[in-house]
Amino acid sequence: MAYKELVGIIPGDSSDERRTTSDELLDPQKVHRKIMKLTSEKAAFIESEIRRFLKGYANRRYSPPSLERTTFVLSRLTDHPIYYIWFNPKLGYRI
Repeated sequence: MAYKELVGIIPGDSSDERRTTSDELLDPQKVHRKIMKLTSEKAAFIESEIRRFLKGYANRRYSPPSLERTTFVLSRLTDHPIYYIWFNPKLGYRI
């Protein structure tokens, strides 16, 4: 079972109260509301994961739970790293 399923954030049919549509996972207000409604055990798990994630962002590391923080985290989760590979033409390469 995936972590998001453990806390009740399950993509799928929105008619089921436990299920979340993909669109809802992109809306910071909806995600923040869901986080605020979690039981204390589930909320503690999410909080520890968010804090671990924010360690990479020094100016956000100690942000308290808020819509602003949720918006920030979601905006970083959609970033896709781009890798550039450069081959030195003088050295050649083998695959």
